[in-house]
Amino acid sequence: MGIKCHSCSFCSYKSCNKTDLTRHIRKHTGERPYVCEICGKGFSQKHSLQSHSFKHSGMKPYVCKLCKKDFSTKYRYNLHMRSH
Repeated sequence: MGIKCHSCSFCSYKSCNKTDLTRHIRKHTGERPYVCEICGKGFSQKHSLQSHSFKHSGMKPYVCKLCKKDFSTKYRYNLHMRSH
């Protein structure tokens, strides 16, 4: 008995993890089930909503060890790190 893999009905993407396929399909459908309670912005992944919520709270958990500048998202932090 082998592992059952799942295929995207929109493209050639395949995954043996159903959760990964569900996330992938949201790219095609535009579904954004995770919604910010403060501003109403929707996200396709839960971690994206969590990162977004730092913007409202003022939390900046990502800190550059070189210059001490802080960032609310890992994406912005990574962009900054390229400047050093």
